[in-house]
Amino acid sequence: VALLGYTVDVAGLQGDDAGGAALGRDDAALAARVLASERRLRASSGAPDDALSTRLDRARTRALFHAPDVPDDVVAADDAAATRLPVRAAAEVTTEGFVGRFAAAIDVPVFLGIGGGVDVSPAPHREPAAFPAARDVTLFVLEGAAHCHNFASGRHRLWDRLAAWAASLPPRG
Repeated sequence: VALLGYTVDVAGLQGDDAGGAALGRDDAALAARVLASERRLRASSGAPDDALSTRLDRARTRALFHAPDVPDDVVAADDAAATRLPVRAAAEVTTEGFVGRFAAAIDVPVFLGIGGGVDVSPAPHREPAAFPAARDVTLFVLEGAAHCHNFASGRHRLWDRLAAWAASLPPRG
C-alpha cells in the first residue's frame, strides 16, 4: 500500500481539537466528531444538508496543497481538474481518530509519502506507528513539498524512492 499525502494523524485538519488522549474507542464520541467535521465541511463549501458531494474553494487550500515552488500555471491546471468530494467520506477521513482502526489492520508493506514543507500530518515521523500489523513500513518525507507532492519540483525524488521501495520488497509467499 502506498499512501501519498494521506496520513492517519490528521489532527486539526477540520478544526478537530479532541486531542490524542480523547481518542479512545468511544464510537459515540468518534461519530460526533465525524458529524462535526461534516458540518464544518458543508459550511465552508456551501454544500446543503442533502448534498452528497461538494467542491472546495481551491484558493483557500493553496498553501496546504502547493509549496511556493509550484508554478502558477501548474496550480491553475490542478485547480481546473479538481473534482467534487463526497461529503461524508471527506468528513470521515479528515476526522482525527477515524482511520486509525483501519490502518492498524493493514498487514502488507506500507509506503508513506508525506510533504516535508506543509502537509496534513502534524508529526510525520509518528505515522509509521499507526501500522503495527504491517511487515514493512517506510516513511519518505519530501522536503519542501506540500500536500500535493506530485506537483513539487522535487517530485522525482518521491517517485524514485517509491519505485526503489517497491522493487526491494520480497515476493509475497
